[in-house]
Amino acid sequence: MADVAGGPLWLKVVDLDPLPALQPPAQSPQGAEYVGAQLVLRLHKQPIAELILPIEQIRVEHEELDKLLTGLAADAIHAHLQHDEQLTKDFPDESPQKTQQRWPCAWSSRMAGLGCVAPQVSIVLATYDRPERLFRTLKTLAAQTYPAFEVLIVDNCPERPGAATAVERVNDRRFRLLAETRPGTSHARNTGLMAASTDIVAFTDDDVDADPDWLGNLVVPFFEDPTIACVTGLILPQRLDTPAELTFEKFGGFSKGLVERDFTLDDDSHGRLYPYNVGLFGSGACAAFRRPVFLDIGGFATDLGPATIARGGEDLDAYLNVLHAGCGIHYSPAAIVRHESRTEMSALAQQVYSYGVGVSAMITRRVLHSPAERRAVARIMPVAMKYVLASDSPKNAKKIGSYPRHLDLYELAGLIYGPLAYLRSRHRQRRQLDSKGSGDEIWTRRL
Repeated sequence: MADVAGGPLWLKVVDLDPLPALQPPAQSPQGAEYVGAQLVLRLHKQPIAELILPIEQIRVEHEELDKLLTGLAADAIHAHLQHDEQLTKDFPDESPQKTQQRWPCAWSSRMAGLGCVAPQVSIVLATYDRPERLFRTLKTLAAQTYPAFEVLIVDNCPERPGAATAVERVNDRRFRLLAETRPGTSHARNTGLMAASTDIVAFTDDDVDADPDWLGNLVVPFFEDPTIACVTGLILPQRLDTPAELTFEKFGGFSKGLVERDFTLDDDSHGRLYPYNVGLFGSGACAAFRRPVFLDIGGFATDLGPATIARGGEDLDAYLNVLHAGCGIHYSPAAIVRHESRTEMSALAQQVYSYGVGVSAMITRRVLHSPAERRAVARIMPVAMKYVLASDSPKNAKKIGSYPRHLDLYELAGLIYGPLAYLRSRHRQRRQLDSKGSGDEIWTRRL
């Protein structure tokens, strides 16, 4: 991988079968020249490799570029083809995959190999007054290759007409608009979860673009392993044009890599912080749950998440609840969405601070209500401090070169404030429940 620095990167998901013509623009929308290209290479629509190359290596003849990319990704291509061959062997003899020329790794082939007909699935999308961006997201959901789904758009700002206008513009009978006046992503997502009529519910945000095969790749692991109760996917940045967007990737970004992984509570292969190194699992903008299990564990915690004093942590809390319920989490990198990142450094600083608040607020919530987790967190606290503060820890490995160190102080300040933030958030929610009698018992029973 080339060492490219000093300017924006052209980010592109590239299919190798066959390789399309690549025409990177000369400049970013901000007018800066692209110095490199970050390519996520896919074979049979499955991500297999990630490359960062000088932009000059992309602006070559098609045959030369094809040779370059297939050469650099040769090992990954070979591994994927072997995996496809093994999948074909595993299909039953009467399966159409034995005779038809189809990619065995495709979600549709995998489901057919299991003898499954794609069931109806619900997609829940919480939104707050950004109709143009919501409309773009909805168009990518309407284009999903998965054949049976509904989309529940939960408007967290129903007093304004933006969400309704966006849904009307899409004009798709599979899309339904719901209202949730209680502020917060957790409230909105839980409203969608309750309204869903399916056994599998996927969640995403109103600032992503979903790959056409996103939903299929997010759903099929549930049928391959009945112990899985949650599947997460790959979140790529929408662009890498500004210093803030590039810096967020050094901070850690949303991507959890290109390798499929499974997680259970008793898995000891993920380091001494596990399962509290929660960045392993994925993010709430690209996740699906078995609805009965998720209802049983209480959905998303409404004293955590955006629009609460705790600012975040609701998706991490949900993943830990899944594991503690004795179920598994599967990471499926073929389920891809592209997520908008902050474009200004000041906004990124606030985001980093909020992440710090959300993580420690979530941990505080858990240790207050579980003696077992209280003991577990106490045991790993020295390891956690080193993980956060040490320059050579896995968390800080990407923070090289010009990474602005003041962002570490923002994150640390958030981590310190998080416990108090959670206590304030819990107190506020209980006061609201006492005063309004909102009937929100199912979501508060775990407090």
